[in-house]
Amino acid sequence: MIPIDRSIALTALSCLDLTSLNDNEQPHDIQELVERAATIHGPVAAVCVYSKHLDQPYFSVPDARIKVATVVNFPHGQGTAEDVYVETEMAIRHGADEIDLVLPYHDLHDAASVINACRTACKDAVLKVILETGELQDAASIDKASRIALNEGADFLKTSTGKTKTSATLAATATMLKAIKTVGRPVGLKPSGGIKTLAQAKVFIDQARRALGPLTASNFRLGASSLLTDILIALRQDEGA
Repeated sequence: MIPIDRSIALTALSCLDLTSLNDNEQPHDIQELVERAATIHGPVAAVCVYSKHLDQPYFSVPDARIKVATVVNFPHGQGTAEDVYVETEMAIRHGADEIDLVLPYHDLHDAASVINACRTACKDAVLKVILETGELQDAASIDKASRIALNEGADFLKTSTGKTKTSATLAATATMLKAIKTVGRPVGLKPSGGIKTLAQAKVFIDQARRALGPLTASNFRLGASSLLTDILIALRQDEGA
């Protein structure tokens, strides 16, 4: 591992949405995930799982500072506004603090109504809108999707589901950050998908810091499942230096 400044590792840890969204998850997988979320170096920002796990006995987040997140309209973004409203309302009722909504990226004409339905059902919960930037392909489409999400009240813009060929890229997040800077309220950025090492996370952290200033869980997240291992290795190495 290439040595990385301790502050980068701690930022990545405190802004991490520790995620498990596999179709074959068993209760022990989810239990292990939430147990890992509270580390000796501090907690992650959130644990993100399918909503079916939220009210199960094996799902008990070990630290009150860790938010509970789930996905809606996932992964293909093909639900109607009514479907999304019902799904979101149920997720909130089952204990979700944050909703990661897949924007209908196949047809942006439906995007505003779908996001609005989710925003309404969310109430005060944090809403992260997943643009699926790898499928939008060009900067103009990413910018358009970003602005629709921002206009409908997104709290975060998120790159990807991690279920398509292309996940987070610096080019996509640069476009998203430009859109975020045009709105007159705080909005966060969440690179997600394909970020497995701290070195990969660092480039997104550096880019976001230049645009947003100091990063906390209120304005920056990293969506990943295996990144935590690399973060903890880096912190242990730093302590042993």
